[in-house]
Amino acid sequence: MYLVNRLCVICLMISGAVELSKVSANYGEVRRCNVLDLKVSDMIVGAGLLASEVKQLVVNQNLLFEDPSEAMWSCFDGRNNHGIFGTPGGDIGEFSVGLSVYDELTNHTLSRDNVRALFENFMGTMDFQRHFYMHSDQHALDELRELLVEDGVANGLELDFTDVPLEVQPLVLDRLAEPAFIGCGYMRLQVSEPVEYQVRAEVVQWLIMSFFEHLWNHSNRSKLHLAQIEVLHGNHEEHAVVAVDVSGDLVPKNDECRGLGPLVHPLADSRSAFVYHPELAVQSIRTRVANFFAQQPAPSPLNATEFLNRMNLLAALHLLNTLHHFAVGRNVYSATVVMGPTDDIEDGGSGTLNVGLVLTIAGACFVVAAVSGALVYSRWQLHRHKSR
Repeated sequence: MYLVNRLCVICLMISGAVELSKVSANYGEVRRCNVLDLKVSDMIVGAGLLASEVKQLVVNQNLLFEDPSEAMWSCFDGRNNHGIFGTPGGDIGEFSVGLSVYDELTNHTLSRDNVRALFENFMGTMDFQRHFYMHSDQHALDELRELLVEDGVANGLELDFTDVPLEVQPLVLDRLAEPAFIGCGYMRLQVSEPVEYQVRAEVVQWLIMSFFEHLWNHSNRSKLHLAQIEVLHGNHEEHAVVAVDVSGDLVPKNDECRGLGPLVHPLADSRSAFVYHPELAVQSIRTRVANFFAQQPAPSPLNATEFLNRMNLLAALHLLNTLHHFAVGRNVYSATVVMGPTDDIEDGGSGTLNVGLVLTIAGACFVVAAVSGALVYSRWQLHRHKSR
């Protein structure tokens, strides 16, 4: 029994480590790298966080690094309280930009079935351990639950976005694509202000529906890990916009931190900012989306480079419009993380955190503990039987 107790304690400790390590929602590797400096400069002067406060927001959090080409991309929403690679809307935001560019190339002939097929095909290109991100918020969830209660379909139902009963899925799916129930401000604005964003609102709505259809795809459990919905809490209280970049010129080519980018917390110590990684987004998730759409048939096909250029133009327009809605008058900063050789870290090394390995060990611990518990129980039963 002592052994079982010790194993349970070890498992709980490992599980706690997993919870603490959720700076990225991927089951991949994050790493501590050598940060020489953080250069913060004004891009647009307004009100809000000072440059010194932005510096504390970025570096005063035990900064971790990850490969942006393999990581999940989150929304730049300032309510995120964990380390992220940020871009408007996250993964689904970048895909929506590519989808709208492709819709234009097809003379706006895409149907809901076309959008669903494109999304599923793109998800099929994802690595098994790579999540695809979309977020909503508690406000949208509460509004949706209230409406469903009024409709008499959710009385007593603890509804969330990840597990919707089959009998109410069609109604919930339609509602989730309505502006009032889209908890991501960027995706909502595309639907409510399509002229301003130069998109077809229905195409963006079909994409949102496709995401949730994929998330609820109970007939194909192996795919469920790919889609991830995050529900953010609270109100928008961002007091700055921070464009994060990285300078790795001093990092040797064979260094383990070469090519990695910083995972930044948009919300920390009561400070909140919109945090996005413009250059890293172009080099990773946006290029991936552009490569995908460039391979699709279209009346006016583009190569991947031309498609990426189109995406960059539309994404720049979307960013300006979104900041106009959510961050007008706020300070806008650029923050460049200057990296050095990993061997120069004074605290004893960069260190790695492979969440997949930790989960595997934790699972093994619980199996061992369960087997050990069964053996102890069997011996107790045998002893009890002999004592009769």
